[in-house]
Amino acid sequence: MATALASSGPDYDLGPAAALELGDGDAGLALTFDAFTARDPAMEDACAEALDRVALGVAQTPFHPWLLGGTCGLAWVWHHLDAAQPEVLDGLDQALATMLAAPRWDAPLGLLDGLAGVAVLLLERAAFPVARAALGDVVRHLEDRAEHSEPGACWRRSSTELDPATLASFPRGYVDLGMLRGTAGLITTLCRLHAADIERPRVATLVESCVRWLQAHADGPRLPAWIADDQRGAPGHGWCSGGLGLGIALLAAAEVMDDRALTHWAVECMLADATFEPDGDLALCHGGAGLIQLTTRAFHQTGDPRLASRVVTAVEGLTAAASDRDRWPRKRGLLVGRAGTALALLAASEPHEPAWDRLLLASSVH
Repeated sequence: MATALASSGPDYDLGPAAALELGDGDAGLALTFDAFTARDPAMEDACAEALDRVALGVAQTPFHPWLLGGTCGLAWVWHHLDAAQPEVLDGLDQALATMLAAPRWDAPLGLLDGLAGVAVLLLERAAFPVARAALGDVVRHLEDRAEHSEPGACWRRSSTELDPATLASFPRGYVDLGMLRGTAGLITTLCRLHAADIERPRVATLVESCVRWLQAHADGPRLPAWIADDQRGAPGHGWCSGGLGLGIALLAAAEVMDDRALTHWAVECMLADATFEPDGDLALCHGGAGLIQLTTRAFHQTGDPRLASRVVTAVEGLTAAASDRDRWPRKRGLLVGRAGTALALLAASEPHEPAWDRLLLASSVH
C-alpha cells in the first residue's frame, strides 16, 4: 500500500491547501514515507519529494494555523522529520505565542481546527522557551472557555462554529465528546500539558472536573457522541467521535488522577467500540486502522487481555482487507486515506512503538 502511494502522483483535486496538509495531503504522506524508509530505502526519495511539494506550496498558498488542516500540521512534520530551518519553526512559535496571548480565544477549541491542535505542535516543541511559555496561555483559554455546572466542567461548540443547518437544531451550540473536535481531544491535551509540567495544579483541577461531568452523563460504559442541553446523540464510532477516542482520553485522565476505576471505565468504553467490521472503513479516523492503533496503545498501557484479543482480530481482518485493492480507502491521506491504513499496519508489525501517533494524541501521556 505504501509503495503504491509513493508511485502515485499528488492529489490536486483536493485543492491547493488540502493537497499539502497533514490530514489529507503531502505532509501526512511525507510522515508515512519516512516511517517506511527502514524497510524500503526508496521511500526516502518519496518523502523528500512530498516535503519539496509542501515547501513550494507554502510559499504560494494561504493557510489557516491549524493542525490537521493548516500550518501547525506542516510544522509538526517539519519538526518531527528535522526538515525545516530552525528559524522557520522559531518564527512560527513566536507567531503562535502572539496569537495565544490574546485576552480571549474565540476560535474553535478542537484538535482538527482549533486550540488543541495548536497545543499539539507546541508540546512537540516544548523544549524551546517560546513554545513552552505559550502553553500556559493554552491552559488559560481552556479554563476561560469551560462551562461549569453541578456535575463538573465541559466545553461547548459555540454557535459561531456551526453551519446554518446545525445551528437551527442547536441554537446554543452543543458539547461534542469526540477526539477530533471535542471533549476527548481537550482532556487528552490537558493530560499532556500535565505530563509536560505546564500549570500542573490548574490542569489537574480541570481534568478532574471534566471527568466528573462525563461520569454524570454516561450510560453504562458508553457515552454519546454529543450532548445538547436535554438532547443526546447516539454513541459515535472510532478515534474521531467514538468510544476508542474517549477511552484514550479516559486512560490519560486516569494517569493524571491516579484512578484505577477510571482505567477500568476507559477499557470498557473502548471494548464497546472495538469491533472490527470486515466490510467497514479501513481508515485511521473511524475505521479498522484506528481501531488497531488505539486498542494496541490501550493494551500496552493496561495489559488487559481482552484488548489484545481485539487487536489480533482487527490486524487479521485489516491485513486481509488490505490485500484487496478494491477495499483500499479511496483517498490517499493520513486521516481518512491509505497512508493512515499503511501506518497502522506497519506499527502492528514492528516491535518498537511509533512516534507519529502523538499527533493524534494516541500515545501514552508519559
